[in-house]
Amino acid sequence: MKKRFAELLHRLSHLPMAEQKQALHEELHRWRSGSSQTDDIVVVGLKI
Repeated sequence: MKKRFAELLHRLSHLPMAEQKQALHEELHRWRSGSSQTDDIVVVGLKI
């Protein structure tokens, strides 16, 4: 999963932060495939 997540972040890196947030949310929903969330998830984005 780490590699897939890193690849996803790389693919989204050119998008504005709001679009990155939406895309990450959609990908998480697809990945869970209807399963309930069992742990906390935190993603922090920084623009420098």
